[in-house]
Amino acid sequence: MTNSFTYSVLQYHHSLMLGESINVGILFWFPSNEEIHFISGNINRIKSLYSDFDQSLYNYLSKNITNKIRLDKNPIFTLSSFDDFKKFIKTSILPEDATVLQFQDPVNVVLGEIDIDIEKTIEEFSNLLLPNLANIKSGPIRHNEHFLIKKFTDILIEHPYYKNIEKKLLKNKVITTNVNNTDIQIRIDLAWQNGSTNIIKPLSFDLSEEKNIIDKSLLNYGYLNLLGDYAKQHNYRFDFIVSKPQERSLFRAYENAIGLIENSDAPKRIIQEEDIAIYSNETLNYLLSNN
Repeated sequence: MTNSFTYSVLQYHHSLMLGESINVGILFWFPSNEEIHFISGNINRIKSLYSDFDQSLYNYLSKNITNKIRLDKNPIFTLSSFDDFKKFIKTSILPEDATVLQFQDPVNVVLGEIDIDIEKTIEEFSNLLLPNLANIKSGPIRHNEHFLIKKFTDILIEHPYYKNIEKKLLKNKVITTNVNNTDIQIRIDLAWQNGSTNIIKPLSFDLSEEKNIIDKSLLNYGYLNLLGDYAKQHNYRFDFIVSKPQERSLFRAYENAIGLIENSDAPKRIIQEEDIAIYSNETLNYLLSNN
């Protein structure tokens, strides 16, 4: 498989007449990992060059970009090409003529069959393209849903008999049912069976705001309660692989979120991120020992 990533540089245009501009941020898209990251430049460096630089405007737009990436209903799942990414920037992130801040045409970098180290790639290209970025610390790489499911499946894939194991996994199924006169879809991206059908659901609470953690837990709590009776009748279990916030100040909100999901009506199991290897090996051993 050919690996690649795409980036677009955000520039501050101080004088359109003189053609003066400076790089102030970078938007990265990693299609094979289904991840988008925005990295901000060193604002103090920009202010030292242009005393009239509007930091409040930049902070507002930077936060808005970050929020759109995180909350806009997972836009990465609708991006399938270079042109999609280019259009996504113009229509959803920042229109071309909106302000003195403008994204440049995206650049696609092809790595061939080399595996992408996202954190290292972001660091290297940001240090290269953003002035004096080394003086500031970039934001953390979030342990999102893709990160969690990859951590689970990597252990399976590395096993020498993975092809035999893969045949026993349920993948990419959608079950439509009616609950309380409402059509509901149960999407099974990945599942395995050991008497019950265990639907693997990655669930990331590695978020930056308490409200988002609460909203996400309420959404999943409602979903589980709605499907509780149906899941019991058809012997389904929801296996949630979860990650916690990296900010310690959000740990209590995370614990409350886990408690809420545990109190839901549907059969479920919660696997903390540090226990993913144990769960993966449990799945592996069962599928290998049962034909």
